Amino acid sequence: MNKVNDLINYLKQQEKLAIAISGGLDSSILLALAVSVLGKENCLALTAQSPYMMSTEWDECVQFVDSLGVRHITPNFDIPEAIINNPPDRCYLCKTQIFTTLKQLSEQEGFYTLADGSNIDDLNDYRPGHRALKELNIISPFLEANMGKQDIRYLGKRLGLSENLYQKPAYACLLTRLPHNEKIELDRLYIIDQAEMYLRNHGIKACRVRWNDGNVRIEIDPSDFPLLIEDSLREKVLNYFKSLGIKQITLDLSGYKQGNMNQIT
Repeated sequence: MNKVNDLINYLKQQEKLAIAISGGLDSSILLALAVSVLGKENCLALTAQSPYMMSTEWDECVQFVDSLGVRHITPNFDIPEAIINNPPDRCYLCKTQIFTTLKQLSEQEGFYTLADGSNIDDLNDYRPGHRALKELNIISPFLEANMGKQDIRYLGKRLGLSENLYQKPAYACLLTRLPHNEKIELDRLYIIDQAEMYLRNHGIKACRVRWNDGNVRIEIDPSDFPLLIEDSLREKVLNYFKSLGIKQITLDLSGYKQGNMNQIT
């Protein structure tokens, strides 16, 4: 596959590479390939711990990096003051702060090139954070190789990674579940995280629980509608969500689509 060969050749040019890894599909597979091309001693993983990172993503990220034997730096971040009210350019402001710190940390360790897992499919959505990456000279190897999500899944399979990883749904930080221009409350992030985890644990892998004034709107793939509205699971979801303090639960019949909150807010 020419794209994979192009990616491998691009990575070989780096010699040493630091990678910002969130635990998601793209950055995880990028790190795995970098280790196979450059060797684990020439790779450095960095993960920003924050209140708006999905708890399962954090756990999976730590386990995966450890399995590769790569050194892992995990600085803690509070919610930046600039984004406390969840502005529309939140992603730009957040990535500017986080990647500035990650770049400083990687350079302190002698890794002067920092990469992220952005791919060409990301360009089809509203992603103001890309501007921050360009301004900070963060490289995106998948973009350089013109690779999208399906290419990355193929690469993960070719690398012999687990199907749970290379078939992993696209996730995003929990702030994408909140309306713009409303103060970010930590208890809401916790509720959303727990609610989505409950759905995933019951077989609904691609889901979003969008918050609106104590109510939530569930977004899932339409193929999972029968599973969710089947009586036994529907009752369990209702009871669990209400135990979290959620007032009203609705199902979005248009289904899950990345960027839905951007269109609504």
